[in-house]
Amino acid sequence: MGRIIIAGVETVAGQAIARRVSRSHTVEAFSCTAAVTPGLYASEPFAASRLSDLRSVDVVCFCGGASHSSWDADFGLFDAEQAALPECVQIANAAAARLVYVSSDAVFDGPWIFHDDECRSYSASQTGEQLREWEDLAGTATQHLILRTNVLGTVAGSWLSSVMEKLKSGQPTALNARQWSTPLAEAGFADAVQLAIDAGLTGCVNVGGAERTTAFRFGAQLATAMGLSAELSPVTTSAVQECGLRSHRIRSATDWTSPVLQETFDQLTDILDEPFLASAA
Repeated sequence: MGRIIIAGVETVAGQAIARRVSRSHTVEAFSCTAAVTPGLYASEPFAASRLSDLRSVDVVCFCGGASHSSWDADFGLFDAEQAALPECVQIANAAAARLVYVSSDAVFDGPWIFHDDECRSYSASQTGEQLREWEDLAGTATQHLILRTNVLGTVAGSWLSSVMEKLKSGQPTALNARQWSTPLAEAGFADAVQLAIDAGLTGCVNVGGAERTTAFRFGAQLATAMGLSAELSPVTTSAVQECGLRSHRIRSATDWTSPVLQETFDQLTDILDEPFLASAA
């Protein structure tokens, strides 16, 4: 049984990873922001001084601003990276451990609708350039695994929880219909992370669903899957952005398969009626 440090357990990605790897590893979880999520994985803010015996650390997982869904309203804020990523890189190198950095599909943009793991068709936006800078910093860890994804889950304030609150209350909702992505549910993402760690993968690895969609289309299909009457409207004012991922490396190295949208909806509807949403509302 190995020891895994998770910085950013307040995020969807951080909580999903903590739940999954705690079945087979010793997990120490910390937050990267002042807002510490209550519950099983509540934690103190990350600081190297809170870690003991770095020699026993096998993996350092960092889930900061880049790990948020690229559909989140506040996506593009990297305060967590500024505050804690350099220290996590140092810890990983000092412990001869692997650094797992959860990045975003928003690093990409066309001209293809799906981007391979080795693709260099990066977004020229400010956010895209910032993502590349953080990935470059994570890449200074001697052993590093950079995961590009768009993971959806039920952490309060996330895209999914916000949309579900509006759908359940019958509020008119406008959703982006121009950014194409290959989202997946937190459960599918967490399984992929566990397999990637166990397989010893390094470098850049895409972790995405098998089908591309927009936030608008996803919201409409989710409402149908949940049996909700929704007043949704598409936002088409921005340029088209193609963020789709082709997850070839992880599928070749493990038995993980990219879930189709119906599988993602099934995984999400299984958790959307849990007590979380009552506390998020």
